[in-house]
Amino acid sequence: GNAVYGATKAFVTSFSEALAIELKGTGVNVTASCPGLTRTEFQEVAGLAGSPTERVGFLWMDAASVARDALTAARRRKVVRVNGLGNRLLAALAQVSPRAVKRAAAGRVARMRPKERA
Repeated sequence: GNAVYGATKAFVTSFSEALAIELKGTGVNVTASCPGLTRTEFQEVAGLAGSPTERVGFLWMDAASVARDALTAARRRKVVRVNGLGNRLLAALAQVSPRAVKRAAAGRVARMRPKERA
């Protein structure tokens, strides 16, 4: 499933925020880039090609755009950058949603698996 993946993303974001505070004034800046769905070879290698998430095309970004956005955020000394307008809207919605709603949504996404190949 995605439990470890989601927990790891949460850890990296929290760790980046804490590290940014600890390094303030040292000349070292920290930026956590949170790109969401990014078109790479990962989907095919992981066996996720044809996944229902491909239907939400407005959320997908290409890797070059994600990298440019992350570098711009780092230059601007942003601590956390959610890439893409659609992803930012979803992240903002998640901030104000009750945990039970987030768990239910995560469960639905987790059950949306691509069909097994013969």
